[in-house]
Amino acid sequence: MNFAELLTRATPAPEPLSVGRWGLIFFRPDLGSQQEFIVGAVAAIMGDRSLHIRWVPSLVRLTKIYGESTSAIDILGLLSGCEHAINSSFVGELESIRCATPHLRLGISGYFSADNVDAELTLLLKRHASAIWAEPSQREDPMNDDWAYSEMIKALDTLKAPSKIIVPGRAITLGRRQLNIAFDNERSYAAVVSGRYANFTTVERHIFKANHEVSTAHNLSGRDNAPALFVVLPVAKTAEEVAIRQKSLDFLNNLEDAGIRTYSSSEPLELAKQVEKWASPVLSKS
Repeated sequence: MNFAELLTRATPAPEPLSVGRWGLIFFRPDLGSQQEFIVGAVAAIMGDRSLHIRWVPSLVRLTKIYGESTSAIDILGLLSGCEHAINSSFVGELESIRCATPHLRLGISGYFSADNVDAELTLLLKRHASAIWAEPSQREDPMNDDWAYSEMIKALDTLKAPSKIIVPGRAITLGRRQLNIAFDNERSYAAVVSGRYANFTTVERHIFKANHEVSTAHNLSGRDNAPALFVVLPVAKTAEEVAIRQKSLDFLNNLEDAGIRTYSSSEPLELAKQVEKWASPVLSKS
């Protein structure tokens, strides 16, 4: 066998499309305990000005460990705020990012190379977070209000909207009431709702609840502008989605008649542009 001839025929292996560094995000539910759980993974790719972040797909195992004292909604709210803080603090290096809460910390793991960044990051997260990893159940709503809020925050980051309109933790306390509020433009409050549930009754219930909370906040604070709702509608590819979309629009029109400002779109980015216009009182002061 002529090895010299084989070497002349050999071709170099292609380099990966993306290289950089990656790390794991650790969650400590109880600050008085040393127990931590891996809930996310992040990668900073050379030449890419934005981060790649992946969270565990389901928190069901974690909430079973801690019971009612740590709800999935509370953790999702914390992760959403953390993701916003991470993206805002990122300036090219993983060392620059901040989680903005003592409950979460970043551990840098090493170098990263892959052709498909998101797929590889998901595999790494699944491998390291095996203790609490659980595939999302079919009964769960992968595009619920938490998803809609997360997509809106991502879109707002790309638009460079003022971060001060975003309510930390998506909650404000007025008197004895804690209310779920997504945005505050100093003249009115707003909430984000998903219209991508399987049944319109669920969509209607969530819109009604969000309307009640922003209206309550508006009345308790004496704001001069009407409260607002931003609703992410289904894309309407199926007959069921078409029906849900139309019923949602009809319901939102009724709320408009009652004095609530409503904005809706199937594209989070388009809806984020409406948030930017709604935030004009804050923008004009910046």
